[in-house]
Amino acid sequence: MPLQNLEVTANKVSTLVTIRGAMTVVQVNDVAEVLLNVFAIEKKVELCLANVTEVDLAGLQLLCTAHRTSRKKGVPISIVGRKPAALAWAV
Repeated sequence: MPLQNLEVTANKVSTLVTIRGAMTVVQVNDVAEVLLNVFAIEKKVELCLANVTEVDLAGLQLLCTAHRTSRKKGVPISIVGRKPAALAWAV
């Protein structure tokens, strides 16, 4: 995933990670790297998936890993905005 499809916006209490386009095996390594850096900040993490167009098993695994990481580090994570059709179809 080209990094232009990822946007990270931080404020005093949370960090918003906006993902656009596909969230598939081709892109998950880039997204995972960004998420690990965001978790290191130790502020609430918000994922905006509203503009995700495609999700495969690797994308779902990434979401599960992000959840496990948030619990392990004690950093809250949530999905914000509307749920895209691609994610609704996948789950």
